[in-house]
Amino acid sequence: GLRYTLFRPFNWIGPGLDSIHTPKEGSSRVVSQFLGHIVRGEPISLVDGGTQKRAFTYIDDGIDALVRIIANKDDIANGKIYNIGNPVNNYSVRELAIASLERFTESGRARLRDERGQTTAEYALVLLGAAGIALLLLGWATQSGAVGTLFDAVLGGVIGKVK
Repeated sequence: GLRYTLFRPFNWIGPGLDSIHTPKEGSSRVVSQFLGHIVRGEPISLVDGGTQKRAFTYIDDGIDALVRIIANKDDIANGKIYNIGNPVNNYSVRELAIASLERFTESGRARLRDERGQTTAEYALVLLGAAGIALLLLGWATQSGAVGTLFDAVLGGVIGKVK
């Protein structure tokens, strides 16, 4: 039969994934959108109050998982679907917006704007299950820490491009 493996990355973040200088609402990653709004002095818009949950995974961790899948040691990846995400960094979009504003501005929460839109179901249980499968079958677990550390890496990549 057909040999296959599906790889589904959950909300990767890190330097070089998007440009904060090119606003693309709905198509660029949320961290890039938020940092772009902050740099341009614009308020951050939250759809339905930002209640949607996302698991943010640093790109190096995601690449590590992908390399293990491609290596396919003992044929472990054949016929499997891997959802690659970091359950430690499972935040609501609102929590991420507040963390972004607190980290990079002096005014903090005053620059949030709520908008109406379609809500997204929380996927914490799916993420935890997916991370567990990746750990058991691939021996993979994320190495990056909390979202603040990830902000530092993203910001470092942006600053490096500006210099």
